[in-house]
Amino acid sequence: MIDSSGRLMFNRKYGTIELNPDLMAGFLTAIKEFSREIHTGGDQKEKDRVREIEMETFNVVYEFRSSDGIMSVLVHDKKDDPRIVRGVLGIILNGFLKKYKVEIKNWVGDVTQFAEFADVMDDVLKGGKVAEVYPKLKKKLTPLTVKLGMINELEYRIASKCDGCKTYREIADDLHMELETVYTAMTKLRELGLVQEKTAE
Repeated sequence: MIDSSGRLMFNRKYGTIELNPDLMAGFLTAIKEFSREIHTGGDQKEKDRVREIEMETFNVVYEFRSSDGIMSVLVHDKKDDPRIVRGVLGIILNGFLKKYKVEIKNWVGDVTQFAEFADVMDDVLKGGKVAEVYPKLKKKLTPLTVKLGMINELEYRIASKCDGCKTYREIADDLHMELETVYTAMTKLRELGLVQEKTAE
């Protein structure tokens, strides 16, 4: 959590990605200000804000509420499902703003007053594994499924990778496909009852 001036209010680390949270707070605040300034007169619409930065091995996703000036940030690796990441980011931000409405208004830099929010984060993010989704076939498919027109060849190739051990991103990488292509195929496979999703333990 970052305040309107770029000061780090709360930080919680999961996994192995090593970042300096204070530097990240300053960097994202600078991007927020820059993206606002490129609009004539600084009048920036919500839809024009930078909301994600994609790095080689991880992504930085953030949400900003102009009414409170608070920015919520999640850094996640490539195997996490970005749709889930975006969803929980909003939940976390709303929870923080609701829980600490008075403290935020009068905050002078004491980060210890937000320390107990770690329990909320652990619960929402399931120890950092909430966005690790592993699709798994409910039953083995054969090429006959394609011949009968139940699914197409592309969907069959994607389904064949659903072993319960690979995430959506890993399946897309294995097949050299765009992630959105895999999502679209998975939607159909789920609707047909061929695939189920499991999350990390």
